[in-house]
Amino acid sequence: VAEVLFSLHDHYPQKWRKLDNYIHGYGYPDDYLGMESHIVDPGITTFANHGCNGTNNIGMDLGGITELSLDPNGPMPEPLSAPASATVFHNPIAERNYIAWASTSDKTLRDVRAGEEVLDNYLAFENEEDWKEHLTELQASCLGQAAGLVVQVEASKMEQHPKTHEEL
Repeated sequence: VAEVLFSLHDHYPQKWRKLDNYIHGYGYPDDYLGMESHIVDPGITTFANHGCNGTNNIGMDLGGITELSLDPNGPMPEPLSAPASATVFHNPIAERNYIAWASTSDKTLRDVRAGEEVLDNYLAFENEEDWKEHLTELQASCLGQAAGLVVQVEASKMEQHPKTHEEL
């Protein structure tokens, strides 16, 4: 798979950018088995936006922890930081079912009305390495000081191809 992706990157840069935008816009970084990767969940949570200031209606119950209640210069709170695994081993069954297992904490936190936007708390997806940067981005987005990644990509597309978007 890696060889195909590298080939796409080298020989088809425009197609690579589209794939890269999709992966980073709708996916999330992961380090399953110690290897850095990005995962795009095939379920509905792929299209969940961040619920600012605790307005999420799906995901994990973080006990009132929100992007606005945290200091980016402080430590990552206990419920968000996963304990480091003492041993990493290869398990083919776990590997095949990893995405299903990883989303087992996804649940509705209250009744969701028909037509209501699905909102998650993106803090649950953070890792200690990128904690400060991602928390700062969420805070800026929730305070209306910056747009999220998908909005930035879409705005960039409209600037590059204004006629295409005007016709839509």
